[in-house]
Amino acid sequence: NGSYTITAPIKSIAPFFGYQGYNGEYTIVSEDEMFERVDNDIYLTLPINVTDAVLGCEKDVPILDGTISLTIPAGSQNNDKLRVKGKGVPYINSSKIGDLYIILDVVTPTKLDRNQKKLFEELSKTDLENNDKFKKFNRYFKK
Repeated sequence: NGSYTITAPIKSIAPFFGYQGYNGEYTIVSEDEMFERVDNDIYLTLPINVTDAVLGCEKDVPILDGTISLTIPAGSQNNDKLRVKGKGVPYINSSKIGDLYIILDVVTPTKLDRNQKKLFEELSKTDLENNDKFKKFNRYFKK
């Protein structure tokens, strides 16, 4: 997929990065379609469906060295940011490790079968606008 990770003795690559006299290891992580690096933190956008956002769920999420099981809380919103400590990129000359931030992308279905449409129609008959955002917005239209 075009990404790579190299872990090498720092002596062998130090001249290319300006580091001298350190004999530890250094990891190079390139850009990837799925992951975005900002300093020592990694960002991942995770698409989830509407029911997973509303009800909450467990998802297996890729990380730099495998996968983790992530709990998505019930009531999650689009662009909510979940933090997983210590799953980013290690700092140089430190035991500190950056974090992984997972941005939720709630994907609304564009094609529904009859049964799914019927379920959404039934749901629409209930009061889903009990959130404060709706109340604030609707205040302007009440006479």
